[in-house]
Amino acid sequence: MHHGLMTSRSTGDASTDAESTRSVGELLVSFMAGSIFLPFFQGVVSKASEDIYVWLHSALPRKRAAAAEDELVSSGQITVVDPVRRLAFELPADIEGREASAILSLRIPTASDTWLLVRKDYSRRLWVIVPIDGPPAGSVEVGPTTPVREDPAE
Repeated sequence: MHHGLMTSRSTGDASTDAESTRSVGELLVSFMAGSIFLPFFQGVVSKASEDIYVWLHSALPRKRAAAAEDELVSSGQITVVDPVRRLAFELPADIEGREASAILSLRIPTASDTWLLVRKDYSRRLWVIVPIDGPPAGSVEVGPTTPVREDPAE
């Protein structure tokens, strides 16, 4: 399901596609206020956060973090979702500060009542936001900013 509401930002250039400027609203960084993703992206930008592996282990219970890390190692990327904001991020294992900054600078569609996937378009070398029907298959749900308690049963 693609409504033509794709917005993009190059990792090396601050310009956006002309088409995207007509249908975008607030910056993604504002939309993610209170999300567990915001501190991660800000940490990557400032180099305060070590990497995506450390973040996964702090955001998920131990067994889920280990499974997510296995996926990240085997495929080189992982899709994580925020079900409250209906956001999905397809992130590479080696995400860098410039890429995280480009993601935070994306503008999201104004009146979107659908899920949004933020992913890298490698052929165009930029990050895009694409409307989707729901969380991608195999994605990892990451909850609120409050720390996740370890469940001994997990």
